[in-house]
Amino acid sequence: MYADHTVLYVDSSTPNGIKSKLDSDLHSLEKWFKAKRLCPNVTKTKFMIYGTNQILKRFVNLELSLDRTPIKHVDQFKYLGAIFDGNLNWSDHINLVYKKASSKLFLFRKLRPFLEIKQAKTVFTALVKSILDYGDTIWFSCSQSSQKTFQSMQNISNKLIRSHPISDLLDTLDWTDLRTRRQQHRCRLAFRSLRVDVPPYLLRLLSKRYFRNRPSTRASFRQTFDIPLTANKTADCAFSVTMPRMLNNFDDVLLDASSSRIFNSHLGSHSLNLICDNT
Repeated sequence: MYADHTVLYVDSSTPNGIKSKLDSDLHSLEKWFKAKRLCPNVTKTKFMIYGTNQILKRFVNLELSLDRTPIKHVDQFKYLGAIFDGNLNWSDHINLVYKKASSKLFLFRKLRPFLEIKQAKTVFTALVKSILDYGDTIWFSCSQSSQKTFQSMQNISNKLIRSHPISDLLDTLDWTDLRTRRQQHRCRLAFRSLRVDVPPYLLRLLSKRYFRNRPSTRASFRQTFDIPLTANKTADCAFSVTMPRMLNNFDDVLLDASSSRIFNSHLGSHSLNLICDNT
């Protein structure tokens, strides 16, 4: 019996705080394993520290163990298809997606002459678009240089699909530019948080309050969300900051949508630059 992709995460400003919390959680995990007659694979268990370079230096000597076996400290780790690094700059993940999408685009160019437009749309979506879109709600905070690298996939498309200019291809396949698609995905995730359709730990990031929307009309109240204060641009990209900011910019049409399908239909007619500012 296996329980792959199980994750423990804690936060603290000091190495002792991190170690104390993780040691306690790992001890509880060991007891649970024994109660269920399971044996953890410690050789495949890793731990990572997230933070700035200055913070990471303070955790270099941190040591953890599970079942009396040391746990390896790593600088990056692939989890559910995404490569996480200690600084969360996503450069390694961007490079991985770049290589995967490039190879699929090459395959698509080989297939394109034998496909009708409708077939080409299906194949392109399955081979390439799925790679470009996967997990973009978390890596949207990558550096500008990484975003440019990722955006260059459209230029590669133009070279690989020589008989079809990229502008015509985008119109034919309904493929919006990458930045717009990332914003749309984030808006949808924010909307789902209003419908309690996300994990509880995301809901806990929201602090809700209410104010009177139109004092001159009947008692009409609109909810708004507190936006946490941040110390740097990296923190500005945290979901706890971007999610309430987006929700506060939703108009009544988007907020009052009764389903995700209706929300998505309205989203296309709204200005994403207004909704997803500071991206």
